[in-house]
Amino acid sequence: MESNVSVDQAATQKKLNDTIAAVKPVMKDIQVGSLIVRKGATINGDEVKTLKSLGITTVSDPGLATAIAIALFAAYLLFGLYLHTYRLSFSSRHQLWL
Repeated sequence: MESNVSVDQAATQKKLNDTIAAVKPVMKDIQVGSLIVRKGATINGDEVKTLKSLGITTVSDPGLATAIAIALFAAYLLFGLYLHTYRLSFSSRHQLWL
């Protein structure tokens, strides 16, 4: 069985270049002292992008902080279990090799 369809690389590349050239950057003028977001207001994606581009704020992910806290707690518990387990073997030998 043979393929009866082939990709025209030159036409594909030309179309890609034309499409890229047609995309214009989004520019937004913000005057000094203008209100971007009211205090306590819920912001949308465009406002987050504006704030990030101005370097005013960073958006934190509370899920990441929760995951780190859970991982640290689990490590603490595992370390405690390790100490509990090997404390018994140290106390039974009455020696500690350094």
